[in-house]
Amino acid sequence: ASLKGLVQVDPTQLPAVPQPPSLRVDAIRLAGQLLPTEGAVDLPPGAVLPLSIRYAAATVLHAERVRFRYKMDGLSANWAEVGSSREAIFPVLPPGNYQFRVASTLDGLNWRESDPLPITVQAELHQKLGFQLVAGLLALLAVVGAFFWRTRLMRQRTADMERLVAEKTEALRLANEHLQRLSFSDALTGLANRRRFDEQLDTEWRRMARERTPLALLLADVDFFKAYNDNLGHGAGDACLASVAEVVRQTASRASDLAARYGGEEFVLLIPGLDAAGALAYAERLRLACEARALPHPASSVAPVVTLSVGVASCIPDNDTKPESLFAAADAALYRAKQGGRNRVA
Repeated sequence: ASLKGLVQVDPTQLPAVPQPPSLRVDAIRLAGQLLPTEGAVDLPPGAVLPLSIRYAAATVLHAERVRFRYKMDGLSANWAEVGSSREAIFPVLPPGNYQFRVASTLDGLNWRESDPLPITVQAELHQKLGFQLVAGLLALLAVVGAFFWRTRLMRQRTADMERLVAEKTEALRLANEHLQRLSFSDALTGLANRRRFDEQLDTEWRRMARERTPLALLLADVDFFKAYNDNLGHGAGDACLASVAEVVRQTASRASDLAARYGGEEFVLLIPGLDAAGALAYAERLRLACEARALPHPASSVAPVVTLSVGVASCIPDNDTKPESLFAAADAALYRAKQGGRNRVA
C-alpha cells in the first residue's frame, strides 16, 4: 500500500541496473603537500606521513548511489568498505612497494576496479636489507670477537693464576727447605746440629746392621776452650769454633760422612764403613789439620795453638745394641785422651 495505491514488485523481474562508473584519482597528498597524480608515487626515505589519496566516480547519473572500497596490496589483503567516502588515508607506510586499488559499485554486487596505483616508499639506510645484513654480520663478528677475547682473557688469568700458584709453591718449598736446614744445622758453624746427628746415627746404625759393615764415630773437643774464652773473649771464641768447624768439614771428605757440632766446643764425625784402625788414622788426620791451622791459644798448657783431643769408637752394629753405645764408647775414649795429656787421639 502507498499513497498512490497498491504497489506490486516481482523480484525476478527487477529493472536493469547500470554498470558501476569508472574511477579516477583526484589528488594525492603527503603530510598536506600535493603530489603528482600521473604515474607511480615515489616517496623518499624518511617521508613524513600520513598519505592521503582522493578518488571519484566518473558519473553524474546515480551519483548518490555510488559506494566505494579500497585496499593497499603489500599492506593488507582485505578490501576496506568505506561507503560513499572518497578518501583513503594511510597514517603509516613501512618501506616497500605497494599497489593502491579502489573499486566502485551501484548495487553492492557488481564492482568496477580502477587500474592499480604503484606506490614506493624508499627505505632509510638502516632499513635496507644489505645494511641490515652487514650490520648483522658485524654484530656477529663482535660477539665472536668478544667470546674469543673473553676466552683468551680467562686463559691468561688461568695461566697467571697457575704461575702465581707455582711461584708460591716454589717459595714455600724453598722456605721449608730453609727451615729444615735451619732445624738441622748449627747457626754458628754451619755444620749439622745435634738433632741432625742423632737422626743420622740412628739411620746409619740400622743400615750398617743390615749390611754387617762397621760404623765409626769420632768425638773431638777443643783443648782448654774455657780458658781461651776467658783470655780472649767470647767473640774470639766464636771465631775459633767456626775455624775448627771448617777443619772438621774439610776432613769429612766423603758424601756419606757427617760432620756435626755436638755442643759447646765438641764436634763429632760419623763415618760409615770405617773400622777401628781406619778411624784412628782419620782422627789423627783431623788432629794434625787443626794444629796446622795455627790458631793462637795463649792460655793452653799443651801447645801455643788451638788443639783437639779426639775419642774414636768403631763397631759393626747389630739390632740387639743401641746406637748410643757407640757414642758412649767414643766419649769414654775422649775422656782417656784428655786424661793422657790432651792434643791426642784415643
